[in-house]
Amino acid sequence: MALRVRGAGSRDIPYIQKLLDEYDFHLNMDKLELLMVAEDTETGDIIGVASLVTFLEATFMTDKSQPRAKRIEALKQCVEVSEKTIKSLGYDCYHAFATNDPIERIMVKRFGYVKAEGVNLIKWVD
Repeated sequence: MALRVRGAGSRDIPYIQKLLDEYDFHLNMDKLELLMVAEDTETGDIIGVASLVTFLEATFMTDKSQPRAKRIEALKQCVEVSEKTIKSLGYDCYHAFATNDPIERIMVKRFGYVKAEGVNLIKWVD
């Protein structure tokens, strides 16, 4: 089977939307940098779709030697300022990394974060 990757065109949108629905995934078109498909060169069937979007990522850390209440307040204030900045930049979501289990629990319980579906993968590109 020979495949080729090409930029997605308007004729591909119904199929891409079908995949998005199947995966229950929303694609933020305002932040879309590249949308491409891998298609079978013999049949023209789309085998895969890839999108590159710009997004924001936040990492929150606190000093473990400080009292818990101070760390939670520091985290709260950092989240609030971060979210104001995120909104001002035109984003409606961001990825956040919790640096340990206690921070993860606090972020979910107190600040409304939700665990992402799937496995978070990072690849550094040289």
